[in-house]
Amino acid sequence: MTSDTGLPVRHITSTCHYIEQMAGGTWNTPTIDGALVFGEHAGARWVQQYVPQTRFVRDWKQDYAYRDLLQFPCMIHIPYNCSVMSFFEHYWLNIPLFVPSKQLLAELMEKKLALSQISFKWDHSGAALKPADMSRGDPNLRADMPKWFDLYDFYTLPHVTTFDSPEHLLSLLQKADFRGISARMAETNKQRYAACQQAWADAVEKVKAYGQR
Repeated sequence: MTSDTGLPVRHITSTCHYIEQMAGGTWNTPTIDGALVFGEHAGARWVQQYVPQTRFVRDWKQDYAYRDLLQFPCMIHIPYNCSVMSFFEHYWLNIPLFVPSKQLLAELMEKKLALSQISFKWDHSGAALKPADMSRGDPNLRADMPKWFDLYDFYTLPHVTTFDSPEHLLSLLQKADFRGISARMAETNKQRYAACQQAWADAVEKVKAYGQR
């Protein structure tokens, strides 16, 4: 991967491990029935129409503590952008996560139920920022956005469950092994944290070496 400067760059994923201390621990024993929905307001309320006992976070509590999130068996994310910090925070807390499949995300975008903040215009036209690599098209234009979906945060981490429709989501929620999913996420987080530490250590060493030239 290269930047607009032509220099090679390395992507280092976010861990958001600070959230564990702020929440007083990670996911273990949920006490509330039903999923908590995050993300696009219209999309979240769309989910609520089809999936019983779901709560949209903005309706549930205006001012919640991070530890409150651990009460739910899982989270459903309806993305409003390609990268959302709360997604990484919830992942670090080992909360089982459900997101629309790439095909469903494209459908929700067309219905104005997802990805509203990719561009300041709902039709995602006339975007000023252009990536150095345009082989996938313009990531800010609606026609090209699906070509970039596989790089969106929600599809780059393992053990995140995707659903193709509200009916599919309801079925998955009824059958999911939440504890198993959470345990696998916890193991992945250990590996991610170690890899991030090493990546940053390597980056610092390269900066030091460059300064000594």
